[in-house]
Amino acid sequence: MREACLSIKALYDKFGEHLTYGKILVDRTDDNNYYDLLVSDGIACMDGEVCEIVHKDDNAVTLVNHDGEVDMTFKLTREEFGVANFS
Repeated sequence: MREACLSIKALYDKFGEHLTYGKILVDRTDDNNYYDLLVSDGIACMDGEVCEIVHKDDNAVTLVNHDGEVDMTFKLTREEFGVANFS
């Protein structure tokens, strides 16, 4: 199984809040900022979480996050994945 640790903050810094397959929510409730990747089903990935890479093609990378209450499958473009992946 191949895994990738993702920086949602790096995605936000490069692309802003809107990605090809989702949106980034920035929670500024205290002295720290928290970055979450949202898809139609809910929070797909939080900043710094490790996700399983389940498929790659020329356009996108499909990942599964097993750290939440339910497993969340989501996609990033190859460019977005290159920015976010720091594993």
